Amino acid sequence: MKGFGEQHKSKKKSNKKNKPSKEQIIDQAFKYHLEGNILEASKYYKYFINLGFNDYRVFSNYGVILKDLGKLKEAELSLRKSIEINPKFPDSHSNLGNTLRDLGKSQEAKSYYLKAIELNPNYAEAYCNLGIILKDLGNLQEAEVSLQKAIEVKPDYTYAHYNLGNILRDLGKSQEAKSYYLKAIELSPNHVEAYNNLGNLFNDLGQSKEAENSYKKAIEIKPNYAEAHNNLGKLLNDHGNLKEAEVSLQKAIELNPGYAVAYSNLGIILKDLGKDKEAYTCFQKCLELDPNDLAFNIHAKLFVSHIPSNQLQIEQERKEINKQISLIGNNKTIIYKNNSLPNSIDFIFYLAYHNCINDKEILENIANNLSKKDGIINADFNVDQRIKESLTRKRIRLGICSSFFYDHSVTKCFLNIIEDFANSEIELIVFRGQSDKVDEITEHIISLATETITLPDSLERSCQIVIKSSIDILLYLDIGMSVKTYFMSLSRLALVQVLHSGHPQTSGSRNMDYYITSKPKEVKDSDQFFSERLIKMTRLPVDYSLPKILNSTFKVSDLNISEDDFIIGLPHTLFKYHPDFDEILDKVLEEIPHARLLFFEGIKEYNTKTLLSRWKQNSKSILKRTITCPRVKFDDYLTISKRFDIVLDTIYFGMGNTFFQSMALGIPVVTLLPDKPRGGGVSAGYEQMGIVNPPIAKSHKEYISICKKLAFDNSYRENICKQILLKSKDHLFNDKNIYKQHIEFFEKALESAYKKEL
Repeated sequence: MKGFGEQHKSKKKSNKKNKPSKEQIIDQAFKYHLEGNILEASKYYKYFINLGFNDYRVFSNYGVILKDLGKLKEAELSLRKSIEINPKFPDSHSNLGNTLRDLGKSQEAKSYYLKAIELNPNYAEAYCNLGIILKDLGNLQEAEVSLQKAIEVKPDYTYAHYNLGNILRDLGKSQEAKSYYLKAIELSPNHVEAYNNLGNLFNDLGQSKEAENSYKKAIEIKPNYAEAHNNLGKLLNDHGNLKEAEVSLQKAIELNPGYAVAYSNLGIILKDLGKDKEAYTCFQKCLELDPNDLAFNIHAKLFVSHIPSNQLQIEQERKEINKQISLIGNNKTIIYKNNSLPNSIDFIFYLAYHNCINDKEILENIANNLSKKDGIINADFNVDQRIKESLTRKRIRLGICSSFFYDHSVTKCFLNIIEDFANSEIELIVFRGQSDKVDEITEHIISLATETITLPDSLERSCQIVIKSSIDILLYLDIGMSVKTYFMSLSRLALVQVLHSGHPQTSGSRNMDYYITSKPKEVKDSDQFFSERLIKMTRLPVDYSLPKILNSTFKVSDLNISEDDFIIGLPHTLFKYHPDFDEILDKVLEEIPHARLLFFEGIKEYNTKTLLSRWKQNSKSILKRTITCPRVKFDDYLTISKRFDIVLDTIYFGMGNTFFQSMALGIPVVTLLPDKPRGGGVSAGYEQMGIVNPPIAKSHKEYISICKKLAFDNSYRENICKQILLKSKDHLFNDKNIYKQHIEFFEKALESAYKKEL
C-alpha cells in the first residue's frame, strides 16, 4: 500500500474543549498504520472522517484498509473521495485500480493505473499492477513491457520480478520466466509464491524432480501453504504416485477446508485408486462449495467406468451421461468460471470402447451443451479476413495440435508424417500445451517445425493465440484424449479444421470439418457415425517406422513359460477388453488346451485389479491360464512379444501401435471384421500388405476357429508369419508417400474453404 504522505507536525495547543486537533488525529492514524496496527488506524481514520474533516491521504489509506477487509464497495467510495479532494495524488489512483480489479472492473482499473503513472512516471507499483491487469485482460506483451518498466524503476522490486515470471510463463518464454522467479527468490529468500510457481514452471518443462523440490521448499517455508500441497499432489498423481498424491491433497484440504480445486484433484485420484465412493464425496463437496461451477458439475455428474462389468452397465452409464449433460447445458446458473476446465474428460474418451451405435448422438449432445456456456466458444474468427490473408500466401500454413508430442502412442503413429510435412513445401506450426510432458521427441518435433507455439493453460488465450497465428488448416491428431484440445475443437480457429485418427472417434463438434481415415479401414456406412466429413485415403494414413529392439536385458525364461506352451499375446491397454471378449477368450482356451494368455498389467493398479476381478467372476479359464506380466520398458516389451505365437486383436476397438509392433516381429494377429468404425485397422493392414488367406474373422465363432487353426496347423501359421515379415517392410512400414495424399487433400480443402464450402 502507498499513500501515508508526510505526517503533519502536531501543535502543542489543543482546542478549547481539549479535543485532539485534526493534525493530531492524522498523525496518530498514520503512526498506527505504519506500525501495522490496522484496527487502531482504522478507528482513527473513521473518527477523522466522522468529524467531517477532509484529507485525501486519510480517504486513500482508509480505502486500502477497507479493501483488505473485503469491503470493496466501501473501499471504492473512500478512494473516489480521496481523488475528488486531490485529483493529482497518484497513490489514490493506484489504490482505486487495485480495488476495481478485485471488483472485476478490469478496464476501469487499467485506466486508474495509467493515471497514476501519468502523475508519477516513476511509480513502480503502478507499473507492476498495470502489468497484472493487462495479463488479466489477455494483453501479455503489453503486460511484459509494463513489468519490465517497474523493474527498471525499482530493480529490487521482488513482486515485479515474480509477476513478470508469471507473464513470461504464459508467453511460453520458460527460461526467461525461470530467471525472474529465481531473482524474486534471491531478493526475498522466503517468497513461497515464487517457489510454488517455479515448481509449476519446472513441471511445464518436464523437470518433475525440480518441480517437486520447489513445491517442497515452499511447504518448508510455509507448512500451511495449501496451494503448494495441492500442486505437489497433482504432480505426484501425474507421475503415478497416487497414494503420496492423496496424502498431499488431503493436507491441502485440511489446511483449507474450502479449497474446492483440491477436492476436485483428490476426487480424480481416489477414482483412479478405485475408491469410487470417496471420489464421489469429493466431487459432491466441490458442488457444495461452488454449485454453479461447470467443471465441478462435470466431475460430479458425468461418470463412466474404465473397466465395465457388462454391457448393461455400459448402456446405463451412457444413458445417464446423455441425460446429465443436457441438464447441465440447459441450467443457466451453471457457468464456466475462472477459466477453469475439468481435470478429466473420461466420460468422452471411454465412449469409443463400448461398441454402441449412438456415440455420435452423445458426442454431439455433449458438444452442443458445453457450447452453450459463455466463455467456452471463441467467436473472434473472421472468415473473410482469413481468406484474404491465405490468398496472399504461397505456402499452406498447417497447424498441428496435440497434447502428446512426446513418447506416446499418438506421436508414435504420427511422428514420421510430421517429418514428411516439415520436409515438404508446407509451413508447419506446432501447437502444444504449457503443461504437456517434454522429452527428446518433443525437442525433435520442435526442431522440425517452422514455429512451435506453447499454449497457456487458459482456454480463452489459447484460442486467441491460434487465431492470431493465421493458420490455414488446423490438424488435431486426436480429440477426446486431452481436456484442452477437446474444448479448443468446439471453436472455429482456422479456415479448415481436421481431425486425424489418433483417437478413432468423432468429435461431435459442429466446427470440425473433416476426419482423416483410410478406405480399407472403414465399414460401408461409416459416414453416419461421424459429424465430420470422412476423408478416406487409399492406405493407412500413417508413416510408421519399423520397430527394432535396441537395448533389452529381459529374460523371457523368467516368465516361467514352457516350450510346449502356445502363447497368445494380449498386449492391450485394459479398457479395450470389452466384456463380450471374455467369453471369446474362454472358448479359445477351451479349444486350445496347451494355450496360455500373456497379459500386461495396466498403468493404474486399480484397473488391473478390476479386470482380473471381472475375469474371475465371468470366466472359467482365463485366470488359471494367464501369465500376468508387469509393465516394462519398450525394448523389453518387444523382447517378450517375440515369444508370442499369435496376438489377439480386441473385438470392436482394434489395435493401433500394437499391430505395427506385431507385424515387425512377424506375429499373426487374429482380428474380427468390424460392423462399426474404430476397428478395422488390422484387416486394413493385411489388405495393404497383400497377405493371402489372412486371419480375419467375420463372426465370433470364426474368430475362435482361426485361433484354433493357428495353434494346430503349423504350416498355416508359418506361412502367415513369412508373408508378414516379407511384405510388411515394403507395404506397411516407412510409407514415404502417404503424406502426399494428405497434402492433396489439404489443397482441395483449402480451395473449398475459399468458396465457403466443404
